[in-house]
Amino acid sequence: MIKEVSSRKWNLPVSLKYTHEIMEFIKNKKIDTAIAYLEQVKPGKLGIPFKKFNSKGHKHGVPTGYPKKATRFIIKMLKELKNNVKVRGLDPNSAIISNYNLGRGAYPRYISGTVMRRGKHTNISITAKVEYDENTQKLQT
Repeated sequence: MIKEVSSRKWNLPVSLKYTHEIMEFIKNKKIDTAIAYLEQVKPGKLGIPFKKFNSKGHKHGVPTGYPKKATRFIIKMLKELKNNVKVRGLDPNSAIISNYNLGRGAYPRYISGTVMRRGKHTNISITAKVEYDENTQKLQT
């Protein structure tokens, strides 16, 4: 049987485009593998391939990027997702990132209602699938 576990965050101050590229790269990978790779992205050792949003200003066709801020928030969410799997009584080593949803969060505004142009907010939801056998593994209550 397959169980789904999710983790959600609202109004994170990260770029929607960078978050999309990171999530596309780690989709269908185990949580531990994804965390280990993203830990290498933070110092700039490994890069995230940009497939959808690959144009960065005048540098057209740059294939990889090093989005440090978005990576930091995604690592936190993946650790929370791993803990959610543990709380459900399932095996966190067999959890695979299966789905994600991104959306534009609330943009910061001045008191007059004008949107502040320097702020970007993103809503993120990550779902992981875990396979388990009902006969051998019982959920904790």
